Parts: sequence; C-alpha cells; structure tokens
Amino acid sequence: MTSSGPFPMTLYDIQNPFEPVFLASYDFVNYVHDAYVRNDSAYLNCGSEGLRVVDFSNPTIPLPLGSLEFYTDKGYNHSGWLSEDGNTYVLCDETPSMRVKVLDVSDLSDIKVSSLFTSGFYETTLPHNVIIKNGIAYVSYYNDGLHIFDVNNLSLPKRLGYYDTYDGP
Repeated sequence: MTSSGPFPMTLYDIQNPFEPVFLASYDFVNYVHDAYVRNDSAYLNCGSEGLRVVDFSNPTIPLPLGSLEFYTDKGYNHSGWLSEDGNTYVLCDETPSMRVKVLDVSDLSDIKVSSLFTSGFYETTLPHNVIIKNGIAYVSYYNDGLHIFDVNNLSLPKRLGYYDTYDGP
C-alpha cells in the first residue's frame, strides 16, 4: 500500500472513456506524481525518487528504458515535458529555490542534466509545470507567474519573456 493507494500508478485502456478497462499496475517506485506519455513510453515524475522512463508497449511487463535518481538541485520531481524531437526533457522539481532542469535524453541509458535555470525573481521560487513547443519552454511558477525560455541550446537556456501573475511582494 502506498500514499496514492494500492499501487503508485495504474494503467487503463480508455478507448471508451465512460468504461475504462484496467490493464496493469506499475509498482517499481513508491510514488508517481505526474507522467508525460508519448506513444508507448512514459516519463514518470516520481517525487523524491526522481525520473523514470518506461516502455509500456506491453502494460503487464513494463520495460525500464532509463532513470535519473540523483542530480543537482534535486527536490520533489513534480512534472516535465519532452521536446518534439525526443532529445530534451525539461523537469520541474516542486521544491522552493530549486532550479528547472534541462535534460539530455537522447540516450536514455545515460540521461544527463545539461543545464539549470530559474526565474530569478523570487528567492524561494517554486516551479510547477512546464510545456515545450519548438524549443521554447513555458514554465509556470507559484509566485513568479509564467516565464518563457529558449532551450534549443541545452547548455545555455535564454529567457525570452515573462508575465508576472503574482500580486504579492
């Protein structure tokens, strides 16, 4: 039994969303907070256990493809997004003062943190979610609003703009 129920993650066939069919459980970690899925592969954001990448082409026999359990500025791995070409994954640890990670996932057996960035506006900044489109990362922060970064150069993200949605100090 885990904090999220009997299994950290369950898989369903939702071809008929009114009658989802249970397929399998994934219990190789203690917790899955969020997942980015493309085709049969899932990038699992596992809280304090880091990132797991798993092939679910056969849901009853998940195949591990890669993981990142220890990395700079590690916090509570909350969410992430994969680039269109599948080579870059941007990861948000939902922990105060932690920076956003730009990962090179071109070789899933050797996932690397290429760079880190932050809004730089609030001392205990707290990134929450990210979406990547055409090499541009759109990052929502609890206190810093929306920040937009060009992540085409993995080692040198560049802020393009921001919109401050927080009316506090």
